[in-house]
Amino acid sequence: GVLFVQLLNYDRILRARERIQGVRDEGGTTFIRFYDFEEERIRFNVLQVTRGEGEVRHRLDGVTLRPWGREELGQRLRRSGFSAIQAFGGMTMEPFSHGTSRDLVLVAAAGAGTDSEKEGK
Repeated sequence: GVLFVQLLNYDRILRARERIQGVRDEGGTTFIRFYDFEEERIRFNVLQVTRGEGEVRHRLDGVTLRPWGREELGQRLRRSGFSAIQAFGGMTMEPFSHGTSRDLVLVAAAGAGTDSEKEGK
């Protein structure tokens, strides 16, 4: 079989440490997406600020994430029996770049075989 894994490029996120990820206004509500960088984890937050009827209300939701990097995830896949691991920078299978790709897509073959990890193709 074939394994297809898509996640954010945490190598880029951890290197850049850009806390604010986006601000968007929608009909009197502002959504602010941001990270808190912890020791071995990242907390992804969404702050929702709503203005109306003379008051301002807010709601904060967040989730703690384990930021898997390309090398570590590739090693874990190999130890689990996957081979021919290829890395791409997105669902359209463009080449992966640690510093600029938004996403990390790994494609791997299950079972025995030689590991020919490649940077896309």
